[in-house]
Amino acid sequence: MIKNERGSISSIILKIILRLIITIIAVMLVSFATLKAFNFDVEIDKSSHSLKVINNNDRDNYNLPEIDDEYPNLADYQEDSYFYTQIDDTAKALYIGIQDNIENLKTGDYTIDFGTRFNKLLHEENGQTELSEAFQVAVDAISLDNPELFFIDFSKIYLNTYSLTRGDKTTYSVHIDKGSNSSFYIQGISSKEQINNILSQTDTIRQMIVQAIPANSTNFQKILYVHDWLIENLSYDETLGEANRSNIYGALIEKKVTCQGYAKAFKYIMDALSVPCVLVKGDATNSTGQTEKHMWDYVMINDGWYAVDATWDDPIVVGGGVASKDTKYKYFCKGKSILSNHFEEKVIEGTSKAFVYPTLIADEN
Repeated sequence: MIKNERGSISSIILKIILRLIITIIAVMLVSFATLKAFNFDVEIDKSSHSLKVINNNDRDNYNLPEIDDEYPNLADYQEDSYFYTQIDDTAKALYIGIQDNIENLKTGDYTIDFGTRFNKLLHEENGQTELSEAFQVAVDAISLDNPELFFIDFSKIYLNTYSLTRGDKTTYSVHIDKGSNSSFYIQGISSKEQINNILSQTDTIRQMIVQAIPANSTNFQKILYVHDWLIENLSYDETLGEANRSNIYGALIEKKVTCQGYAKAFKYIMDALSVPCVLVKGDATNSTGQTEKHMWDYVMINDGWYAVDATWDDPIVVGGGVASKDTKYKYFCKGKSILSNHFEEKVIEGTSKAFVYPTLIADEN
């Protein structure tokens, strides 16, 4: 009897131990990890910014990343870039992430991994909204500061935020990629080699213009030479059919563009001449009373800001011919008077943010 009782007790103890082990394993499996992904498809074109949010699940990656909430050193980065200096630290971190990966982005499908840099922000109320707004602001800023990034179609770039939950702890990580697109190239671009070839061609033309200007020229003289070169060598694309009508390649190589092509080419050359220049987006009302989207430039001369609209200084002359001298310089180095029919677009669409443009000088009577 004693042997049987001991055997029975041993059997009971073993069953209890097995149940405990099974319970522990079950608890571990339930609390192990839950992975969710939120994809922000930010569509940005030259006239408006829109945000589409697509929610889906991705359970392929259960690795908990190391938490790194620190932004890179933002103090001295790109301080000579006009729009960069106006944006907040979140947008600056995104701007830097794009800027530092320009060579990689030439592949058309590169993923920029920010890791857990925005983890703290995404734990805050409205953190996801703030991050998506910051992305749109960063894209606007870097596009206006760098006309040479023409090969990127930012409407094809996705901002992805992933949340990884383990127990009661959630960690967020962020990256930028092409989403479901084959690439984020603009139409007509297909490879890094093609981009480098185009940039080489545009830089050759730019250097030719720069070298044609005497070394001791004033900023005014540099601005005048570039303004005249653009007017004499470019023509306006009335059909709006040219694929590169809005970028520096269309301006300097194909030489047929719209206002964006004129304005971006002007800034691209001013940058090489170390003349402070700012691209301006907005609306303009022409002589027939028609108001439409427009782009022009502001330049600095002797610590004062002036407006230059090379597009409107190169009008289409009815019946052919060349514009008069008065017409050719009607919008050259103008002060505040140009704001009577040129209207700055300050608010960044899709966000609560706005850019501040330089204050123009008062025109002399």
